[in-house]
Amino acid sequence: MNQYNDLKKGQLVRSIRGRDKGTIQVVIDLLDDSHVLVVDGKRRKLDTPKKKKIKHLQRYNTIIDLTDVDNDCKIRKILKDFK
Repeated sequence: MNQYNDLKKGQLVRSIRGRDKGTIQVVIDLLDDSHVLVVDGKRRKLDTPKKKKIKHLQRYNTIIDLTDVDNDCKIRKILKDFK
C-alpha cells in the first residue's frame, strides 16, 4: 500500500514537483488512485483547482474542515499559518 493512498479532502500537502514546487495546498477532491485536485487560494483558486499526481505531494497530518470554506480568501487565511 502506498503511503499517499490515505489522503483525505481538506488535508494539507506540499508540492514537491512542478512549477508550484514548495507551495502548501489543500486537497479539495480525490479523483482516482493517483490524482487529486488541490488549491492554494492564490494561483490555484476554488473555481480552477490544479490536478496533481499524488506521488508529487508531501502529505501533512493537518486536515481542515472544508464545509465552511466557500471562497479563496478563507483558503489563504488558513494556509497563512502554515507557511
